[in-house]
Amino acid sequence: MRWIRERRSIREFTGEKIPDEHIEMILEAARHAPSPENMLMMRFVVIRDDQNMKVFLADIAQEMAQTAFGGAPFELTSGRNWFI
Repeated sequence: MRWIRERRSIREFTGEKIPDEHIEMILEAARHAPSPENMLMMRFVVIRDDQNMKVFLADIAQEMAQTAFGGAPFELTSGRNWFI
């Protein structure tokens, strides 16, 4: 828990794999974090490689756009969604 209390912003990464035990400890701490009105509306995803990260982020962006713009028509152009 010391590393949560003494956290800092890291600008450069070594590429070193984070041990599974550390990931599990971080997720356990996050599960105990408070939420508004105890709604507990959180989801955790652990991604270990760049390709899966890109796919996941694209899916999340699509989901967020759908939430923000609803059924607004869009045109797929060069891999980007443009909402009209």
